[in-house]
Amino acid sequence: MMKTNHIQWLALAVLLLLTAGCPVDVNTTKPDGGDDGGDPECPKTELATVRFFHGAGGTPVTRPEFGPATTRNLNVVRMDPADELVTVTSLIAGRASVVQLCGNKTLTLGARLAGAKADRATMQIMLTPDADSAALDVGTTIVLAGIADALEADGVTPENPASVANPLRFITVPDTFSTGAETQIQVVHASRKTPTPVDVEVNPDSAGADLLALARYEVSAVQPTKGTADTAPVAVPVTFLEGTTARASFTIAPRMPTSAKGLAIHFDTEVFDPDHPDPAKRSPAPTARLFLTGDDPLLGLVAGGGITF
Repeated sequence: MMKTNHIQWLALAVLLLLTAGCPVDVNTTKPDGGDDGGDPECPKTELATVRFFHGAGGTPVTRPEFGPATTRNLNVVRMDPADELVTVTSLIAGRASVVQLCGNKTLTLGARLAGAKADRATMQIMLTPDADSAALDVGTTIVLAGIADALEADGVTPENPASVANPLRFITVPDTFSTGAETQIQVVHASRKTPTPVDVEVNPDSAGADLLALARYEVSAVQPTKGTADTAPVAVPVTFLEGTTARASFTIAPRMPTSAKGLAIHFDTEVFDPDHPDPAKRSPAPTARLFLTGDDPLLGLVAGGGITF
């Protein structure tokens, strides 16, 4: 059932980055692999600020004999120059984090559940260094989408059969927003529940869909939207349309901040709990969500790295 979600940003100012945790500089590797001496992997002038978001679903629930049921974090990892595995970030589903990595060199990133021995997805990327690394201005967002599971002990069988059709993957979103005063939005379709392709309405001042034929696991172009001041807020609808039928609908309320650049990631919260005593709760239908982030303090510099609708 389609549901419109609303959120009131009544206290976001107190949930700024100091609450969420500061961006992590993982540029700490020493060329000789030691803990002391040597130089960082790259100078501060070559650091690139990256946002990671965990939008993958279907992680198997772990049910120990004693203790609560849990799901494992999704770790982004890489090999350092000393050939040691480094955890770039460890993500809870539906949350984002910001790190700094070395630019101007090819990096190989892997994604695996905590405790897994092998990556379920890999990517290579060369990042452009920040103009000012101290500003912590995100130049690239990387979305983890699909199904986040691991392989069974045989190294072949996936924990969640759904990962065969929708394997874990990286979606790279370079920052292509303008630097002007225009309020803008960009959409990532990472939902398995919402059909593909879909049209998307993102601007209350225009009639009909603003983004056409957005495919699953793809990124839209940047689109103008309505930004308002807190003294005269106007909500912004984000509606995913198949033809004229709304398949998922959200409301950014009370407003998009004036001049904000918002990245809206459409994903699902999805439970896979094959050992649950109630069969109806072992693999219930996913719930569509919208995660809104960006460099505006009210969007990205909050606990969890963004706001979920």
